[in-house]
Amino acid sequence: MRDNPPHLLLTNYKMLDFLMLRPYDRRLWRHNGPEALRYLVLDELHTYDGAQGSDVACLIRRLKARLGITPGALCAVGTSATVGGGSGRHSSVKLTEFATQVFGEYFTVDSVVEEDRQELDEVIELDDLL
Repeated sequence: MRDNPPHLLLTNYKMLDFLMLRPYDRRLWRHNGPEALRYLVLDELHTYDGAQGSDVACLIRRLKARLGITPGALCAVGTSATVGGGSGRHSSVKLTEFATQVFGEYFTVDSVVEEDRQELDEVIELDDLL
């Protein structure tokens, strides 16, 4: 992997931190520039609060600095089934402020995708099953 870096890297924040710090992993980054990282996805975004959230936010900023990524050039995505804590514009504004702090990228309320739950009978004709 160090000699032939992958096009897609799935990892956790702790391993990414090691990959950026260890001297023998420097080969992994030597030919990478801003185009090397176009998408960054954090699953379970709601867990990145407090000290862990600060650590991950700093790690993301170090990664972007290492690769020379300018603000707005990265497509940052945070997923969570529980992060919203409500619906409506106020909740979306709070969520975008949180995502902006974690990723160091600006988010608008239009970037929030909320669930649209449907009842079973809205999807399947229950009479057809009986």
